[in-house]
Amino acid sequence: MAPVVAVLCAVGLGVVGCTAQRDADGGAGLKAAAAQQPPAPSPALALPLDAYGMSPSEQERSDRAQAATERACLKRFGLDWEGPGEEVLREGARLIAGASAERLGLIDEEQARTRGYHPPAWSVRGGRGQEQAGHSGQHEPRDAAKDVLFGLKPQYQGKPVPAQGCRAEAARTLDGPGVRADEPQLIAEVTAKAGRAVSADPRTAAAIKKWSDCLARAGHRYATPRAAALDRRWANADEVTEAETTTAVADVRCKRSTGYVRVLIAVTADHQRRLIAEQAADFSRLKRLKEQRAANIARALG
Repeated sequence: MAPVVAVLCAVGLGVVGCTAQRDADGGAGLKAAAAQQPPAPSPALALPLDAYGMSPSEQERSDRAQAATERACLKRFGLDWEGPGEEVLREGARLIAGASAERLGLIDEEQARTRGYHPPAWSVRGGRGQEQAGHSGQHEPRDAAKDVLFGLKPQYQGKPVPAQGCRAEAARTLDGPGVRADEPQLIAEVTAKAGRAVSADPRTAAAIKKWSDCLARAGHRYATPRAAALDRRWANADEVTEAETTTAVADVRCKRSTGYVRVLIAVTADHQRRLIAEQAADFSRLKRLKEQRAANIARALG
């Protein structure tokens, strides 16, 4: 089957590097991701909004605490459940690390040399690979445990089931009091707004122009990194070709020699800091809630 193509664009950097994200075949993407972990987030590529979201290690601790709290809730009803498998417990961390590594598009020369613009082995974003990621290794509870975990029945053996079940109760326990329904959207909204500002910033246009001129001198003519990643010669191709890897390596080298990545990080950081300052009260609250959740996670994990 021909691959389904989606565009994996940088988070908050809408005009910059994208890679073609292809449909995985029956969970192969997840198996490959398990075999090769994403690189750890680089401090040199950190952005201001990162401090308000989950790091990969924080996400894994959160997922393990969620599972432990769910099991403790079920035990109150005399029910046992082994919880999700290890692969599922690590998947959230892997997705965050992958998103961080890919948000600037293709910047790793070794990846360019071996994979071109095809997603790396650890990428499970988009297509069926991501859909499988949420289910592979998942040990769903059965019968009564399922009813209590998901709140499918109001009572079990005469005891009231928590509102929306043990899963929702566990989430409320880890969040703690005071979380508003709209707060999880704040980072996404500000990331998108910053991305639009980066797109319109003349410093971004200048960086892209320098990159494009460099690539032209190497014999490859593209107006933007997105155009290079989505060249129709490889955007829908199953196999990596020499033409693709040659272009991709030149792309990465030009990003490095022109300071493209450094400029994009600086411009994005400027706009993110500005937007955070404009909503200082909201972000202060978000930071406090993150600290509150971290303390609850620590208690849940003992």
